[in-house]
Amino acid sequence: MKKIEKLFKSLSLSAAITGVALFSSCGPRASKNNPLAGNNQAIMGGNVANESFQKQNGIVGLLLEVERQDLGGAPVTSQGICTGVLIAKRWVLTAGHCVRDKGLKKIIVIFDSNFRNAVRAHNFVFGALAIANKSYNPTEQFGAFSDLHPWNDIALVSLTEDAPSAFNVAPLPTTKDVELLNADAKLTLAGFGVTDFNMTEHGNDKSMHDSAGILRSVSHIVINDVTIDNKEIVIDQENGARGACHGDSGGPAYLEEADGKLVLIGITSRGTNLNGNCDRENVLTNVFGHLDWINKQIHRKVKRPAH
Repeated sequence: MKKIEKLFKSLSLSAAITGVALFSSCGPRASKNNPLAGNNQAIMGGNVANESFQKQNGIVGLLLEVERQDLGGAPVTSQGICTGVLIAKRWVLTAGHCVRDKGLKKIIVIFDSNFRNAVRAHNFVFGALAIANKSYNPTEQFGAFSDLHPWNDIALVSLTEDAPSAFNVAPLPTTKDVELLNADAKLTLAGFGVTDFNMTEHGNDKSMHDSAGILRSVSHIVINDVTIDNKEIVIDQENGARGACHGDSGGPAYLEEADGKLVLIGITSRGTNLNGNCDRENVLTNVFGHLDWINKQIHRKVKRPAH
């Protein structure tokens, strides 16, 4: 437990884990005086999500520990965050780029709406295995949305033990749900990311950095387009007023059905602003287009190491 407490206390959210995807698995550096403090700012136009919303929809945080070597060859450890969603009692769906770093050493799955509360309440479970889609292929177009070049930015994390019983499993989409993906459809996003889209201007602003690590949600997000093979969805970020940002990678996008039920339709993949800001379109991995891959992974036998 002391090692885990140290990991949480040293959480720096430095922006170097994934490298290629705009919505990197790690947010900015946290304030030493007030790391991941509970503030009530909105996530890109949304609201702080309550415990009931989190548990009902199976939303989790991912704390990632990565080890590299400095210029002198000495090991250097850094931490970052992503978001994920429970699709089975021992499986979390997230973005592929969150777990692709070769130096990834540890995944801690957070079952709390605030990262800093998780260790005190022991609301976390270790990840046993991370499986990124082998077809993950970020293109030279960086974050661009294209029918011809889906990134297949999706991954699964298996758990060393069952998720807490209070957490529901998010329902996966059906053909009927995909047929509802049109200009009139609206999505609800959720994630543990930062609340300010302007990374270029506010990259060193501690108050913005401290907003990461707290679960927030935003509703009524407009769909712009869907690829013909149902691999990706693009949404309007409304000039940074509403949507996902750094730390929200792997977070769920829910489609609301006629009866009010939220169905997991997308996973936050990336933005399209080359400067790293979150004020352009946002690309989601379409879960429906990856159902065969998901089902194949969760039904295979996994050896889970002891912790």
